[in-house]
Amino acid sequence: MTDRETLVAWIDRCIAVCLLVLAAAAPVSIAATQTAWAFSILFCAVRLAIVRRRPRWSGIDVTILVFVALTFISSVFSYEPAVSTRKMLTVSLVTIVYLVSRSLDTERMMRRMVVLLLVSCAASTLWTFGVLAVGKNMKVTRLTPDSALRVAGLREDDTILTINNQPISSPDDVSKAVSGLGGTTVPVHYYRLELTYDGSLPLPDLGSDASAALGIVDWHRGRDTRAQGFYGHYTTYSEVLQLIGSLALGLLI
Repeated sequence: MTDRETLVAWIDRCIAVCLLVLAAAAPVSIAATQTAWAFSILFCAVRLAIVRRRPRWSGIDVTILVFVALTFISSVFSYEPAVSTRKMLTVSLVTIVYLVSRSLDTERMMRRMVVLLLVSCAASTLWTFGVLAVGKNMKVTRLTPDSALRVAGLREDDTILTINNQPISSPDDVSKAVSGLGGTTVPVHYYRLELTYDGSLPLPDLGSDASAALGIVDWHRGRDTRAQGFYGHYTTYSEVLQLIGSLALGLLI
């Protein structure tokens, strides 16, 4: 085997590793998925520069190329070109189709990617059920009439998500979030009936009993927010579950 063939073989191995990482990260992390995709594209570009094989074009290739070109033109001439052209990064993810179709040359590799994808999705689902069982953030079920939380806009059965951009799961977390702060108010982010709100919480003297100082009579961990997996947003998580569920159904059929 020549040095050139050895180098190409190592590049192929790197592409395979990146594809496996991409499959494992897809149900868990957008950032990790895009990082694996970027490295895969880099290795493919290096391989193309070494091998210099003439690309094979088909009807679907031309269609996708025209779609990308028209999207770029519309971005340049849109009302907000700066915003629209930044969205071209999302359009560039269409290269994942070529990346997978051109790099999956064996059934064994395809099976590995599918297994990693499904196992990672199952792990994310188990994590979601665990979060639901344990609870997340702090739901205030009873407040005193003069509670400082009412001044911030909260009502009973609202769930406090963050105070001063710090996640809140108990009154002790509130003490940690506001300790050492100056000023008279602190930002609070809370959840109510499928919507989130922002308010300004007056800084009370918490003392040794944060619950009493905040006017919290009863609270528990929240279980009413939508499942988000590792993404931090329920819309992204639901779309991923739908796509992977469709893949699993297709494999079953």
